[in-house]
Amino acid sequence: MYFKMLRSKKAALCSEKLLKMIGYGQPRPKKPTRSKPKRVGLFLPIMPMLAETDFSSLTLFLAVAAVVGYSCLLTVHVRRLLKETRTAREEKSHEVNRILSAIGAPALLLDPSGKVTQINDDAERFFGSSSLDFKGLTLNIIFPNSNPVLTRKDTTYFHSEIKSRLDELIGVNVRILPLKFSNDYLAVMTIRETEAEMAGEEIVELVSRAAHDFNNLLTSIIGNLTLAAMNQPESYEHAECLIGAKRAALRSQEIMRRLVANVLGEENPPAIANPPNVTAMPGIHTPNPAPSPVAQVKNSTPRVLILDDEEAICDLVATVLGTIGCEVVQAYTAEQAMKSYQDALQTGCRFDLMICDLRLPGKFTGMDVVQQLKPLDPGIKAIVSSGYGNDPIMLEHAAHGFCGAIAKPYEIATLTRTVSEMLVKVRAEQKRTA
Repeated sequence: MYFKMLRSKKAALCSEKLLKMIGYGQPRPKKPTRSKPKRVGLFLPIMPMLAETDFSSLTLFLAVAAVVGYSCLLTVHVRRLLKETRTAREEKSHEVNRILSAIGAPALLLDPSGKVTQINDDAERFFGSSSLDFKGLTLNIIFPNSNPVLTRKDTTYFHSEIKSRLDELIGVNVRILPLKFSNDYLAVMTIRETEAEMAGEEIVELVSRAAHDFNNLLTSIIGNLTLAAMNQPESYEHAECLIGAKRAALRSQEIMRRLVANVLGEENPPAIANPPNVTAMPGIHTPNPAPSPVAQVKNSTPRVLILDDEEAICDLVATVLGTIGCEVVQAYTAEQAMKSYQDALQTGCRFDLMICDLRLPGKFTGMDVVQQLKPLDPGIKAIVSSGYGNDPIMLEHAAHGFCGAIAKPYEIATLTRTVSEMLVKVRAEQKRTA
């Protein structure tokens, strides 16, 4: 009986300490300087039950203590998770604001359901409204006649016409990007080009193509004029006619160059001086004939592959290089050129040099042909030729896999000199690696 009473007193004492420990029934000290709303304890509803419980059993006491302790740990864990979530939300908001301010174009932030949650300053200026006016709207309301499908895999594009804050109907292109750091989307707007701007681009493209074709024709004209004068005596009675025709052809080249420069908006384009020896035609008078590669490269005849969709240019190059001892194979398409080159490799009669037109009809360019052949012949040597003299590939030919460049229209002397110098280098390199 004594021990039973002792256990009851001990259990009651323990229960009283437990209630004091968890704060039930104890007045909370009031803070005079700060007033916060009272926090309702997580376990406040069970306090009356604990107060009326007879902790005569030590097992019951330990069980209640374990529940209260676990609940306290759970509370701490939940609070930590809430803090981490709040921090992550703040970091996400900071990153979104940084992107919206740095994008430099009207942009809308969309939630996973496609509703607008925020727009940037550029969009506010464009629409003349604030983010609050757009919050909750969907894209098909903002952009009439549009129903874009949001996907996390790819970027979505669509076009629409909307009214600006000046009540002007403006065509826009909209690109929707999935954000990597959240499930949201970013819709970026760009103003579509006006009809005048699109017409201007069409004019630039038209003039560039015309200049390319014109330079091809000039290459053939100038080259054939030079060939016509070759091997003629200095007293040739029609020499003045050939000189005048060539002078006119070179002058037309200068006019076309200036036309293209004006259309493209180039300031102070580099001037092309009138050719110095226009009064002297090769054959009638050739002061510095190009060195023959056959005279400097012995053992075999140099083989050259010419790729150009203009048959007249292929014939011209074949005739000119033939006069200095080269064997020339002609190809008018990319497919023909690749087949001829592969056949030459298989038969052991490889080409020493290749001259490629840059722009070709079909899906391949001259650069594509060289890149296709490079795995078969890593040492391929190719000269790029084009009527687009300002093309980046022409200006930086070495960076694109070419060993040289010839801008059209070119003269026979330029062609023979470039090819001769390149063949000497090619054969010297072949001798070193042999």
